[in-house]
Amino acid sequence: MPALLRAPQPSGSWDFNLNGISEGTIDSALQAADRIAAALSRHRLLAPKRLEFSWMVPGQGATGITTSFAVLDEPLGSGDVAQRAIGSRPVMFSDARVDLLHVHGSGVWIDEDSVERSEPRLVDLLIGLDPPHGAWAQIAVHHDVWTWFDFHGNPHRVVYENNAPRLEAALKSVEAELGVTAEAGDPTVFGCPEGYGIAPPEPDEEVGPDLSSRL
Repeated sequence: MPALLRAPQPSGSWDFNLNGISEGTIDSALQAADRIAAALSRHRLLAPKRLEFSWMVPGQGATGITTSFAVLDEPLGSGDVAQRAIGSRPVMFSDARVDLLHVHGSGVWIDEDSVERSEPRLVDLLIGLDPPHGAWAQIAVHHDVWTWFDFHGNPHRVVYENNAPRLEAALKSVEAELGVTAEAGDPTVFGCPEGYGIAPPEPDEEVGPDLSSRL
């Protein structure tokens, strides 16, 4: 089975307002990430493996520096992980703070033969920190297993039916965990998020656009 094709832009994304959930600190961001990742993990869509932090200096802007480290079967919201995150601050920017947390990991998708397959970065989880304005989370998908047509424009109904309901269930689980409604993100050429999935084609559409040249 060839590797899944990954789009450079999301085929779908969903945003969650974390105001009242995250205080805009590294600790609270990691705790929010832990809760969201746990909800996604229950549907086997995200098993966290690595955390990546983007740093900025208040009043100056982005440093252009990211730091990262592996997480191995440890709660993302633990004090140890928070201390490791703080310890990864760029030494030349002692007053820098995290403005974006990216949770990297792998997830399981189901192919047309109902075989479960692991894929790195099947689901992306981002936590944004923007004090004093608040914090937000985004869940994004970049593969065609969630859409009616594959990236070559061919319908793949079985793959879609094996995976799209799992994404819907996972997004609803995140909503229930946070008590926050998911807001569909912006459409891209690779898909338009609608409700808890990717907008289906029109009834008379038998083939989709061939997007392979854009990958």
